[in-house]
Amino acid sequence: MWRLAICALLAGVPASALAQDAGAENDQLSVPIFAAGGKPAGTISMTDTPNGVLIVANFEAGVLAAGEHAMHFHETGDCSDTAAFETAGDHHNPTGAEHGYMPEGGPHAGDLPNIMIVDGQKSEVDVFSPMVRFSEGDALLLDDDGSALVIHAGVDDYTSQPSGESGDRIACAELTGG
Repeated sequence: MWRLAICALLAGVPASALAQDAGAENDQLSVPIFAAGGKPAGTISMTDTPNGVLIVANFEAGVLAAGEHAMHFHETGDCSDTAAFETAGDHHNPTGAEHGYMPEGGPHAGDLPNIMIVDGQKSEVDVFSPMVRFSEGDALLLDDDGSALVIHAGVDDYTSQPSGESGDRIACAELTGG
C-alpha cells in the first residue's frame, strides 16, 4: 500500500482516492442465479455497505413461477445440487437466532423479505439486509465456504421454525469471495 501511495503522490493523485477505488471492487459482487436443473434464471448483484448488504436481483422472464416467493441467505456457497439445492445447507444463522420477523428471538441473518416474480416479465427485486456483511461482523457472507442466496417455491410466513414454511428451493446463487 505504501508503494501505491508513494507512486500516487509522485503522479499527483491523492493516495486516498486510489485506496478507495481499489477497495470498491471488494465491496461488490455479481453472480448468476440458477433455477432447478441448472437453468439460468438471472443475476444477483450485491453491494457491501457500512450498514449491511444491498441486493439487486434480476430474474429472467418465465424461468421462475409467477407470484410471491421466500428468499433467504443459506450457510454454504454451493448450489451444485441443481435438483434441490440442498448443498446450500440451512439458513445462514451464525448467532442461533429464531427464524422470522415475528418471533421475539428473531430474525436471523438469513432472513430476507418475500419477493414477487411478475408473470411473463423480467423481474427486478431490491432488498437491503442490515444483518449481514461480506467480511465484517458476526454474520459474514463471504467466509471460508461462502453463502448462497436461495429462492423458495412458497412464501415465508415470517414465523414458523426453522424456515418459515417456505417450501422447496427453486433457485440458487453461490456467494463466494473468489
